[in-house]
This record gives sequence, structure tokens and C-alpha cells, in this order.
Amino acid sequence: MFSFEIPADAKVLELGGGSNPILLPRCAGGASINVDYRPAKFPDGRQSVDFTADFEQQFPIMDGEFDVVLSRFTL
Repeated sequence: MFSFEIPADAKVLELGGGSNPILLPRCAGGASINVDYRPAKFPDGRQSVDFTADFEQQFPIMDGEFDVVLSRFTL
């Protein structure tokens, strides 16, 4: 299993986390941003995707806006 540490003050973007994000997204009370191509929810019904995006189009974020980008389910 792969492990890593993310600084507490890092701005984190997760691509493709869907209903199983690595970190708790802002929409569910966490600090990271979870982006997916479709809306998704946790098993308990809470929203798990902060915003949806077409991965074939330019993202609505700025260069340098995030310190860490994670992606586990997008390949």
C-alpha cells in the first residue's frame, strides 16, 4: 500500500474521487476539493463531489491554485 503525508495547510484537489475520495471533501465538511465527471454521494447520502467537470475540457481552476493533486480512479 502506498502512503504519503500532506501538510495540514496544503490546498488539495482530488480528481475522480467520486463516492470514495481519498480525503474528506469540502462539501462533506473536509478541506480538500473532490472533482468528478458525475455527481456522487457517500453511502450515508451526503454529497461527495464538490463539482463536476468534463475531463476532456479545461478545468475551471487556476494554475498554482492547489499544492497537491491526487488521482486514484481516473485511469
